[in-house]
Amino acid sequence: MFRGSLRSERKRIPEVIGASMTGSHQGYYDSVRAAKRNIIRSAVEQVSANYGEAARLLGIHVNNLHRLIREFDLKPILEAARSFLLR
Repeated sequence: MFRGSLRSERKRIPEVIGASMTGSHQGYYDSVRAAKRNIIRSAVEQVSANYGEAARLLGIHVNNLHRLIREFDLKPILEAARSFLLR
């Protein structure tokens, strides 16, 4: 009797884990994406919107910084911050 219930529980475990992990994985990736977005925004603002300096500060190539800005749709936010800083 014990063996039978153990087998049925083994079959059930993957579906339970899969169901609970789906939501938590999405939350994790959203959190990582938000953290990256904030780090990039902060670095660009810290150097008065100078992308070359921001890339050096982040330790990445400026082309990679431009790609990340497009990927995270930061261009409008950074342009607004830049126009505010240049007043």
